[in-house]
Parts: sequence; C-alpha cells; structure tokens
Amino acid sequence: MRHRILGIAAVGLLIGATAAKADIVITQPSGLGNFDYNVLFTQQSTDVQSVDGYGNGGGKPQIITFSSTDFFDTSASGQAVISQHEIANKDYAAFTNLTLSASGIATGYSDLLLNIVPDLKSGESVTFSSPETITSPIPPTFSLGNGNNFFLITAENNEVLTQLSLNVTGGNISSVEQVRVDLANAVPEGSTWAMMVLGFLGLGFMAYRGRREEQLRLA
Repeated sequence: MRHRILGIAAVGLLIGATAAKADIVITQPSGLGNFDYNVLFTQQSTDVQSVDGYGNGGGKPQIITFSSTDFFDTSASGQAVISQHEIANKDYAAFTNLTLSASGIATGYSDLLLNIVPDLKSGESVTFSSPETITSPIPPTFSLGNGNNFFLITAENNEVLTQLSLNVTGGNISSVEQVRVDLANAVPEGSTWAMMVLGFLGLGFMAYRGRREEQLRLA
C-alpha cells in the first residue's frame, strides 16, 4: 500500500513539473535581431514534405523540423530556405502551408523569427496556429506584402512554444527563410511550483512513515 501511495505521489510530481502551454504573441519586426541560432540545412532537398533544420553552432545540432502537406524544396547547406517545388521551367507546385516543430535538442522556443515571401500574386494573407494559445493578435491573420514579411513569435511569461503552423490563402508561398530561434528555458508557473512542493512533501512523509513502521517492528 505504501509503495502504491509513493507511486501516486511521484506521478503527481511529474505532472506538476510539466510546463504549461504558452501564451503566444505575434508581431512584425523591422529587423532580424539577435538569436541563439540561425537555422541551417546540411544538404539540398527536392520534392519533400519534411526536413530537419540545424543550428549554426555547437556542431550544428538538430533544433527544428519543417513539414507540410504540400511538397517543397530546400536550399543546400547554409541559411534555411524552404521554397515552392519547381515542376518545370518557372512552373511551380502549390505550396500553401508549413509547420515548424521543436526537435532534436530543442524542447521548445522562447522566440522564433521567420520571413514569408509570397508569390507574385496580390491579396495573399497568412494565418498562424499553434497547440499553444495565440493571445495576440486575434485572429492571428496578416496580409502579406510583396517581398519580405518578417514575423516574430514570442512565448510569454517564460513559457514554451513547441510548434507553429502557417497557412497562406489567396496565393502561394514563394519561400520561408531567415528562420531564427531562441531555445526556451521554461520556468514553472506558481501553480506548478505548488504541485511540485506538495509532491515532494508527500514523498518525504511516506518515506518518514515507512522508517517509523520499520523501527516499531524492530522494537
């Protein structure tokens, strides 16, 4: 019975230690800024639906996975550029969506920057979604201008962004590039700390009770 209670307390402790979902804010910065990692590719990929990106330091650790329901191409080694798949000379496949997921050494991000370049059509817009809660703007939809469109996605209150999806309507994505990230160092919220403390107290009490019972049996 004692071991069962200890197991329950341990499970409660693990649950309490789980980071809360992040509150996400999306803004449009005027510059690139400074980040832990610029995301790179180690080789060129063609006609793919998933590819891994790497940081530009520390032996190029894997930190992100790009995936889509559409097919896309990527740049060779160097700055990560994800672009429409070229079917024939200046004829491209539809490329409307992309998901960026933390992978490798990254458990999540505190900040993520990307640049969306639409195709030559006008009237395109992008809508962001995430397992985390996007609190600003609501709805998270932006009009896209010709050329560069930088977006900074920030997880507030020391929380963690684990995944971000974008979907372009009214046209196609020409490319997504200049992806940069700050890796997250999540700090538990107050309620999480309380659950952790209760878990530790429960484990300590049961261990103390077990020692007392053992002493009484030996007396």
